Amino acid sequence: MTVDQAVAYALVGEEQTPTADPGRRLAGRSFGGLTRREVEVLRLVAQAHSNREIAAVLVLSEKTVERQLSHIFAKLQVASRSGATRVAVQAGIA
Repeated sequence: MTVDQAVAYALVGEEQTPTADPGRRLAGRSFGGLTRREVEVLRLVAQAHSNREIAAVLVLSEKTVERQLSHIFAKLQVASRSGATRVAVQAGIA
């Protein structure tokens, strides 16, 4: 999925629920093929949290966070935290 496709996918539900918070809507469903937990990790990455901080907040190991980030990057077709953050911001989940 390209970045443009991911943004378009994320924005599909806006007309159906105009008053709902975009971040809240996306937390309840898959975004770009991401699991709910991956969306949580992506949101924390976009808020500039380190892997260690993310692990502490979500009660995960740092290895699990690293693995989830790898999956997020692959699913969003980005190569870095900044690329993932850009997608998150454009989709309104950051």
